[in-house]
Amino acid sequence: MNSKILRLACLSSIVYTGERHLLDILSVDDQFCHIKCFNSHQSQGFICYDNFLNSCIVVFRGTDDAMDVIRDIRMLPTKNKYRPGNGYVHKGFYSALAWLYDDVTRYINTLKDRFVDMRVICTGHSLGAAMATIMAYNVSADELYTFGSPRVGTRSFVKDLEKTKLKHIRVVNGNDVVTKLPSPIIYSHHGDELKLTCVKANCISNHLICNYIANLYGTCSVIDDGLYNLVVKCAPQVIAAQTEC
Repeated sequence: MNSKILRLACLSSIVYTGERHLLDILSVDDQFCHIKCFNSHQSQGFICYDNFLNSCIVVFRGTDDAMDVIRDIRMLPTKNKYRPGNGYVHKGFYSALAWLYDDVTRYINTLKDRFVDMRVICTGHSLGAAMATIMAYNVSADELYTFGSPRVGTRSFVKDLEKTKLKHIRVVNGNDVVTKLPSPIIYSHHGDELKLTCVKANCISNHLICNYIANLYGTCSVIDDGLYNLVVKCAPQVIAAQTEC
């Protein structure tokens, strides 16, 4: 399993811990610099420059309760005003991103001025994955890695995404219920699916980011000291979760 995917899953986990804890962990680690958190109207995320990947990492926070995402999927599609195209996106996911969009975009541009030929990678779990998908499209990111993502946009939106040649690895943990929603009648998935087969019987448990990390950790072929330390700091419960799987 690609260690890069595990690395980004860890960052998608640590965003749940809150700004103070996030900064306490990442600020003392020379793998990361230029860390900035964003928080508005319950939408949260952070950006950091990853020295190991030589990339700007844009991370969005999901929801503590998978049922929050399920309830959100009753929302209707809406136009994406930040990058108009042929398709529509889920109104709830779009609205969550809108609270952070301008500040996040400005900071990405600030880092672009500082780092020549900087790559932009967007990532997130659950609701954060949906926000990351729209963000990656809007800012023409280089790569997108999502964990437990619901369907985000209509078929026309997905076609527009495909035209950008964005590299998107969409990680799905077994029968994670959130990845099966909203209805495929209206919405479609984008990206190359990476299916994890070590799963819990409970489809809600499969949605938890700690179980994504546990399953990725158990199948990762190369884990160097830096990645191991990141797993320990960002998801200390991973060993227990792996054992239970």
